[in-house]
Order: sequence, then structure tokens, then C-alpha cells
Amino acid sequence: MGMPVSTGNHIPKESRSLISAVILLLPVLVIACIDIVLIYYQFALAPSVDVNNLVPSAALTNTAWVLDKVVIGGGVVLVVMPLQHLFLTQSMGLFILSAGGLAVHLATSFIVDQAVVTPFIASKALNLFS
Repeated sequence: MGMPVSTGNHIPKESRSLISAVILLLPVLVIACIDIVLIYYQFALAPSVDVNNLVPSAALTNTAWVLDKVVIGGGVVLVVMPLQHLFLTQSMGLFILSAGGLAVHLATSFIVDQAVVTPFIASKALNLFS
């Protein structure tokens, strides 16, 4: 009978911290999915077709610009997330997941050649928006 009575819509502190930690982990998962798609384009589709001649240079330039922003922005997010999980949420499991996402992102930035991937993504974007 010594249990405190919960009134209203108050969420316990443990649940709030878990919910905020999961929300903070979502960008890591999105960036990791983008990295997996880039690696897929690099190895599965690149040797098969020469797409450079089919895509206008403006589309290639715009796609390369967007990919650069994804690489740089994703890198910044993935550097901040492990530090945030380490110091603010103090969750070692989420820290390890975020650090793993950072390692995947760094490996992707070294593995993926922008000159190979950009024409495929640009052609897919042209097909999607045309």
C-alpha cells in the first residue's frame, strides 16, 4: 500500500528516457539505411550499365551535391549521437549502436565511389520525378 498513486498522463522517468533514446536513435538508423543503399548501388549495379550518357549533367551535379550533404550531415549526426548517448542518456547499448552506425558510415564514405553511384541515383530520381 506504500505505492505512489499515478494521476493524469504522467509517464515514468524510465519510460521517458527510453522513449527519448529511441527517438535519438532513429537518425542513426536512417543514415545506416542510406549507407546500405549506396553500397548496394556501388557493387550490384555499377558494373552492369553505363548510365553517365543517359543522365543530363545538371541532374548529376545536383545529385552529387545532395550526396555530399548526406555524407557530411550524416557524419555530423553520427558523431554527436554516440556522445549524446554516452554522456546524456548514459546508455551503453545505445552508445554501441550509435558508434556502430558511425563506423558503417565512415566505411561507406571510403568504399563508395561518388562517380559510380551518382549516375544511378540521378537516373532513379529522374524516373521518380518525371
